[in-house]
Amino acid sequence: MDCVDLVVIGAGAVGLSVARLAAGEGLDTFVLEQASRPGEGVSSRNSEVLHSGIYYPRGTLKSHMAIEGNRLLGSYLEEAGISASLNGKLIVAVEEDELDALMRLKRNADEVGVEARVLDPDQIRELEPHVQCVKALFVPSAGVFDTVAFIRRLAQDAEELGAFLAYGSRVDRAVREDPCWRILVQTDEGQEEIMARTVVNAAGLGANAIAEASGFHVPPLYPCKGRYFSLVQSKGNLISRPIYPVPGRYGLGIHLTPDVRGQVKLGPDTLYVDEIDYTVDDSVGDLFFESVKRFFPVLERDDIAPAMSGIRPKIQGPGDDFRDFYVRMDGPGFINLIGIESPGLTASPALAVHVMEMLRLLFG
Repeated sequence: MDCVDLVVIGAGAVGLSVARLAAGEGLDTFVLEQASRPGEGVSSRNSEVLHSGIYYPRGTLKSHMAIEGNRLLGSYLEEAGISASLNGKLIVAVEEDELDALMRLKRNADEVGVEARVLDPDQIRELEPHVQCVKALFVPSAGVFDTVAFIRRLAQDAEELGAFLAYGSRVDRAVREDPCWRILVQTDEGQEEIMARTVVNAAGLGANAIAEASGFHVPPLYPCKGRYFSLVQSKGNLISRPIYPVPGRYGLGIHLTPDVRGQVKLGPDTLYVDEIDYTVDDSVGDLFFESVKRFFPVLERDDIAPAMSGIRPKIQGPGDDFRDFYVRMDGPGFINLIGIESPGLTASPALAVHVMEMLRLLFG
């Protein structure tokens, strides 16, 4: 059986970004996706925020990929005509005891080269009259964008450049048969196989299981649910950019995020789970209401309703400190991307460049 140049596992933002670049460089590229269309997993269940890279320690992949991804993705959105609102975001300190954490963020921003300006209450009211806090960081390079249109355009670009996208194709494992990998795939017609010189495992929540089934020792995955509530239009009209609290240990905190369609979400929260379940009910509504009312005092409990949820593929488990993206060539020509949670969507074009640099060492 002949070997194709590259199989990408997963048609989310990262997988499609890799396929787009690889096909553009003339590689015979196949994308295997278990869902019936692209971006059905982590890539479509998030805040739709273009991150700046302000949160992540200098020298980490998350920091570098977010900052470079912000630049690359911003350019791509403009070139492709994808709807975006890139008017910055606010990170707010509601109480005096949050100021130290806010200033640590400012110092980190300075270290990694992300512009962040400290604003006093009067300056904050000029930007967001209905937000209440003692100080805030304004991060001008952040914003929101249409993630559905982004994923659709990536898939279109990849196909137009020659990549083949196979949906309804769940990868079980890969077996090394020099000089290629035999990839075992489940489809509606039964088990099929494809031979590939190189493999990029960008399967999101499934990446860890595929890697382990293929014989690699990779970090364990801790699925972490993030629930969202929607805000009534009358209150949503009162803000014009994402408003974030000072971040917690495991997430960025329940924030207010207007999207490009004029709707506003509250969320996500952080809940480690044992199974993939996207349901959201009103039983946690009080938590969302109380968290956001601290800095958005016009909010009333009846203004919010359950909306959606996403599952983060975390490799930072409960009680763990910061964990970076895991991007490694664990076998000859087999690259695993594990734990690609936030800021993975923003980082996707930069991660694709990083992966292609690794592949070029093999293809010359």
